[in-house]
Amino acid sequence: MIRKFRVWDKRHDELCEVLQIHFELKFINCLNKWQRSLNFDDVELMQSTGLFDKNGVEIFEGDILKASSFANWIGEVRYSVETQAYMFFDTWGEHKKRDVFLNQFDQLEVIGNIYENKELLGDE
Repeated sequence: MIRKFRVWDKRHDELCEVLQIHFELKFINCLNKWQRSLNFDDVELMQSTGLFDKNGVEIFEGDILKASSFANWIGEVRYSVETQAYMFFDTWGEHKKRDVFLNQFDQLEVIGNIYENKELLGDE
């Protein structure tokens, strides 16, 4: 799998596709409406999970998902150092504040992200 990233540009309040990461110089080249270079301090880096939702949308860390396999859950995609896996952190209903492996759901749908659609997470 080719690792794919995106960033939240804190200065312009928008998501950008990562083109290059320069670790030694500590900046990222990214593309949204135009190509630009951003310092590490000006971005939140998010990696792709390698999974796609039911509509073919790639799932990244920081995405807000609706899961409807066996329950209607809404939550955030987070990487867990403990399990070394991407997890679905449920923020609604009876399973609130519980991590679940992403692959436990048949039907996932990206409905937003934690930077542009925080209101979808309810009272965290």
